[in-house]
Amino acid sequence: MAKETINRDNLKLIYVHKIGYNYKKEALLEFIFSKDETNIDADGWGWKTPSSDSQPPDPSYVDEVFQIKIDDFDIYCLHEDPSIPYMKGYNLIHALAYETESDDDMDFGYGDENDELPILVFHYGNSYKKVETMLNGRGIQIKNS
Repeated sequence: MAKETINRDNLKLIYVHKIGYNYKKEALLEFIFSKDETNIDADGWGWKTPSSDSQPPDPSYVDEVFQIKIDDFDIYCLHEDPSIPYMKGYNLIHALAYETESDDDMDFGYGDENDELPILVFHYGNSYKKVETMLNGRGIQIKNS
């Protein structure tokens, strides 16, 4: 049976999952989307305890998953933080994932003439189009997994 075609205009980001790194030291990440970002199982996925205990959503809640590989910067995901419950991402108190700056970048102030691109920040409920546009701005193609 063929998989149902999803209208990507209706997809909302619900989880950014860092899988790890491959042998080329590229970060491997999954961007998990749902048509209904309010339909969650916070208790079942460990989202109310510190994020290091949180799990990606159950597949029955997921409509599309996209993957990226990055090698020239890194992205820190909320599920890596041992002190912040994932629900803080859901409630937009904290980003689901954001670009981390290298030590070289830390020498300059925000908005400095040396800043070429804004830092990537991904929030719960971001539309697929917004995520795709931010990544394409860095030359990163988001691929359906």
